[in-house]
Amino acid sequence: MTRLTVAAADRALDGKRGGSGGTVGSGEEDSDETAEREAQQWSARASSLERDGRVVEALEAYLQAVRFDPHDPLNHVRLGLVLRGAGRDEEANRAFQAALDLGSA
Repeated sequence: MTRLTVAAADRALDGKRGGSGGTVGSGEEDSDETAEREAQQWSARASSLERDGRVVEALEAYLQAVRFDPHDPLNHVRLGLVLRGAGRDEEANRAFQAALDLGSA
């Protein structure tokens, strides 16, 4: 199985986006709604990829979901589950902790 660190996946995704950082919209409220929709789409894609056994691609998609909506604890939990399944327990624990921190905020 290919081992991909979260940082390496982020760098790879930045390259695919042309380094745009995923900036969306111009109005703050519209941007928030657009970002939430993007996160939902990435999360749905990640779930489908995960079901198909495409773990590295699922990880990349969950990272995108977290990037677009970092305040949704469910995205962090799903990311943590994929990381845990890939044997990357330390990174998974960080994702789970981020979800817990968001849930108690």
